[in-house]
Amino acid sequence: RLNEAGKVKRCVIYHNMELSLQWLESERAVMDEEHVRAGWFLRYPNGTVFDKKQHVQQSRVNMSQWIIDWRNQDAADYFVEAILNSTFLPGVDATFTDDLPGVPAEHPEVQPATQLSNSSLAHLQRATQSAEMALASALAINDKFCWDCVGGEDGPEGSSYSMNQQAPPNNTAGCVRWFRHFCRPEMQGRGMMMGFAPNQPSPNETVAAFLIARGPYAFIGGRGLRDSRAGDWHPLFGLDVGQPNGLCAKTSETTFERSWSRGHVSFDCSTYKGNLEFEMLPASELY
Repeated sequence: RLNEAGKVKRCVIYHNMELSLQWLESERAVMDEEHVRAGWFLRYPNGTVFDKKQHVQQSRVNMSQWIIDWRNQDAADYFVEAILNSTFLPGVDATFTDDLPGVPAEHPEVQPATQLSNSSLAHLQRATQSAEMALASALAINDKFCWDCVGGEDGPEGSSYSMNQQAPPNNTAGCVRWFRHFCRPEMQGRGMMMGFAPNQPSPNETVAAFLIARGPYAFIGGRGLRDSRAGDWHPLFGLDVGQPNGLCAKTSETTFERSWSRGHVSFDCSTYKGNLEFEMLPASELY
């Protein structure tokens, strides 16, 4: 209804990649003993299902939160389809997938409580992220998007502070791999949230990489973006770039660029130099 009334730009539904949440209808439907026995959820050594609410000292948590075992293919197929079905509803634009790396992203008590071995934990994480990459691709194919999906993407240098991307690594080979990966056309259907700290090294290069590779759904900044010296605002965020005229273009073995309606951006990985040929918006030099 908010979408139809023009009161919001995007409608995004929350999902969690670690937890099956009892307050979501599609997940509640399989939170039963039958699916526990079938291996859909992590269990204590005595065979009972692990329930997050038993480990949270907050009275407001009064519904169950079970840990999805993405290693179980039936469970993985079901939960991916459930997320797709809700995101495909009219008026819904995207899903936000929380705890994207998988156990133990925000729940370190899971491994000791369930006695998962380190190798089993690694297998669970890989299975979680594989399911999320499949989810991101399925959404992109159907003109929907996943705001925070792995494959949307954790970059070669990893992620931090819930941002799913950082600037290219400062070495030629790693930088070229970064651009080749994110310049693929299919990446345009996936959300990019690029971290930018107050003391961001090479700010020009970070913004240049962002403008060359970003898709329609993108953000650059910190977790608490503030228009003040105490925050992480940067004057480069005031660049007047307009709209992209096309996608990323590889102009040499180490150089990538992109044309925008109000200027041009390029990046040379051999020198780790980004060029931003844009004017600034009025007063954007001010913090």
